[in-house]
Amino acid sequence: WVVLLLASVLGVFDSRAHPALLQCFVVVVVAAVGLISIVAELAKRRFFASWFTPLERRIHDFSKMLLTRNPHPKPAERGPGRAVSVELLMELLHTFADLVQDRTAYYLSSNIT
Repeated sequence: WVVLLLASVLGVFDSRAHPALLQCFVVVVVAAVGLISIVAELAKRRFFASWFTPLERRIHDFSKMLLTRNPHPKPAERGPGRAVSVELLMELLHTFADLVQDRTAYYLSSNIT
């Protein structure tokens, strides 16, 4: 749309205006488009940054990582096949260590799992 607007304005100004005025107009339009795009990007970042809390973002990232490892999870019967490996527990601990800090497993159970 901006390109069409610029082309139509330049077509109108082509026969009536001084070339320096046209250059100035082009610079102003390009600067305005650049400024609008920067403001829009900053507004988008601010909106989406406040969308999730750090804990929610971390849970989302960890869930995505788990789904890449096991894209089709299925329920397991009770017994040894249902156990969670120590490696996965350690990865969970390292991923959320700065959020868990000195809290107990009750925090982990109610907020993360």
